Amino acid sequence: MRTIPILLSLLLLISSELLGQRIKDKYELMVFSENFDSPSEIWSVEANSDNLFVIQDGEYILQRKNVQTPYVVFAGLDGPIGDCRLVASIRIEKNMGNEAHAGILFMMQPEASGGFLVEVNKKKEYRIRQIAEGVYRYLTGNQKNSGWVKCNAANEVGTNNIIEIKMSNGTYDVFINDMYQTSFYEPAYKSGNIGIVVGPDSRARVDFVYVFGKGPAMEPESNETNKENDSQASVSDGEEVIKLAESIIQLRTQVNDLKKENEELKRAMSTIRMSEGAKSSEIKSLESELKSMQDQLSQKEVEITKLISEKNELLKYKEMAGGNENGDLVISLSKALKAEKEKTMKLEEELRKLKLEKQ
Repeated sequence: MRTIPILLSLLLLISSELLGQRIKDKYELMVFSENFDSPSEIWSVEANSDNLFVIQDGEYILQRKNVQTPYVVFAGLDGPIGDCRLVASIRIEKNMGNEAHAGILFMMQPEASGGFLVEVNKKKEYRIRQIAEGVYRYLTGNQKNSGWVKCNAANEVGTNNIIEIKMSNGTYDVFINDMYQTSFYEPAYKSGNIGIVVGPDSRARVDFVYVFGKGPAMEPESNETNKENDSQASVSDGEEVIKLAESIIQLRTQVNDLKKENEELKRAMSTIRMSEGAKSSEIKSLESELKSMQDQLSQKEVEITKLISEKNELLKYKEMAGGNENGDLVISLSKALKAEKEKTMKLEEELRKLKLEKQ
């Protein structure tokens, strides 16, 4: 019987609106990182009468052609994920049906026997559902509104929404675009898979999916000099990966905010043009502000692309240096290269002094 846990989840969901977010844990370990820069076996790619799923131009594009039922894509990970912080950026296309929606899955149990979904739709609403014994149960809203509730933090359709879930010992905090929404409690699941859900007659684009675990990136395992240096190098690399991922999340949030302001400016300009006796100077001022904002958007997109590239290069180096038998050789070569550079700098300085003395 699962009646008691489900009732407990609903009670805590209601009370959490007053209590605020419940999880204070820190998540400082990169568990999983996906920017969709290249095809991957982790995510399903298919083309048929019901689905068109492709990875293209740094996005996972999911179009559900079937107009009756949703579809879920489970990540092909090596194993289940426990308590963590899950962050994903999802955008619903404008030219889809009125009921178009998409979201993320977490704590999914084998054969979809349990787990949760957080979804957003075109109407700036969100909902939380639980799968229990093969049946969907609403943890927000009710049967009449299909679980959907208003979300002031949600962006207009066509703009990315960043969905974030923090999980700790059966407690879950839900955020949308960095704004806390609600919490709920379900102690039945200790770990599970993650994934993406796309609604019927819906097309969504996923920009990134990150999973952060609890605890430090790594701790030194030995006091021996070489191992300690190697561990410190790994810690540094791990921290850099985390920082870059956080920077990407923050930049994407800023881009979303700028796009929202952009749309508001366009509406304001349209209103002014339609009104009688509109002042050309006011229009020009708004046009100038709009152009400035568009320039900022372009710059932010460039920064995001650069950060993603840096993070991927850092991950490759970290894997090469710490994940195989050649790790010691790579680190030794790096140290030797640094020493040679220092020698070169000293020789150049001595040469400069000699030239000055001759003068």
